[in-house]
Amino acid sequence: MLEYLKGYLDKGWKKREHILYFLNKVCGIKIEDRTLRLRFEEINKQFARGESELFIASSDEGYLLTTDPEIILESLDYRVKRAFTILRMYYRCKKQLSERNQLSLSADEATVYEIVSKMEDQDG
Repeated sequence: MLEYLKGYLDKGWKKREHILYFLNKVCGIKIEDRTLRLRFEEINKQFARGESELFIASSDEGYLLTTDPEIILESLDYRVKRAFTILRMYYRCKKQLSERNQLSLSADEATVYEIVSKMEDQDG
């Protein structure tokens, strides 16, 4: 699949729907949305292990196959922001459940909750 994406996904940001259409209709590769995301993650794991120079960057603009360190860093920053948003919601809800149901957070969960809460205070 990567050989098809070279020359297509490295020419500019593409939305997932366009990538799926390109692979399914143009290249004849039948692939579902979830499988595509898993393949992208595998490509990025190869980058993280030092096995490849290629990285699939993601942003609100879509996806881009790149070797540009600046774009890769921007994509990683984008992912971290999304991850913290998810963590904040998880720990808010977990704390709410613990208060309503008289359950307690584990010591590790309480520590992470405090860290995430402090980060939230800094972000606004």
